[in-house]
Amino acid sequence: MLHGKYYIIFILSYLLPSLSIAQSDVHPEGKTVVARFGVPSGYQRTDSLPASFAFFLQHLPLLPPKTPVKFYDGAPNVSCRPAAVIDMEIGDKNLQQNIQTMIRLWAEYLFEQQRFSDIFFHINNGQVIPYEQWTQGMKLVINRKTYWTKTPSNPKQYQTFRRYLNFIFTNSDFHTLLQDVQLSAGVHITPGDILTFDNGADTYVVMVLDAAVHRETGDMLVLLVSGGNPAQSVQVLQNTDEDSATGVWFPLKNGVLTVGEMAFSVKQRYRFRP
Repeated sequence: MLHGKYYIIFILSYLLPSLSIAQSDVHPEGKTVVARFGVPSGYQRTDSLPASFAFFLQHLPLLPPKTPVKFYDGAPNVSCRPAAVIDMEIGDKNLQQNIQTMIRLWAEYLFEQQRFSDIFFHINNGQVIPYEQWTQGMKLVINRKTYWTKTPSNPKQYQTFRRYLNFIFTNSDFHTLLQDVQLSAGVHITPGDILTFDNGADTYVVMVLDAAVHRETGDMLVLLVSGGNPAQSVQVLQNTDEDSATGVWFPLKNGVLTVGEMAFSVKQRYRFRP
């Protein structure tokens, strides 16, 4: 089954990794990000508090190595070669695409923490949809206005949460994402930072999954996570640079993070609003 146009970032990441790429400190038996991907020699992983978003990202569950990336309809993406696939269902509709994957990760963290009042996102009619109010009966009508009904749902039920996310995914895009994030105030790049690349036609988005710093030089490395268009498995991107000596980790050089032919400036990076 042929699908539509893919984001360049995923086309690039699908290329078979060069045999020269170092695969040291990768533990196939590891079931989470921190357990599977050790940091290269001389580096130290970013510390994170147990209740933080960074900790949540670093401990995302992974499917076994060589698990194929699948589209929303279950078809395998045979050209994709990610570093790993996150153990997270994406539904059977073409809803959780690249932008929506960023929303999903942040929302899953808040749901796990039972911070229901902090779950809210803009939709493309300019309105903010709080999760707790949505569970009281928010619906969307054809003229893109919203109204409240008297059909409340239990906000603690995961099925309710997923229905809410599908509602948000259906009515969100890059412009609505920008309304839910703010420029990162951190001096250093950290897990949860969102980087964007605009080629004039499309905007590509990745999230920093994990970060490490060299103990002596201060050089930074990051792991990246993203989804795809059409909707497909959430995946840890593979560094396919033939000169890479850091395996799946991407180096930060002069304030720029290079993924394939795209250069992401870390001077303008975003985080979801706390």
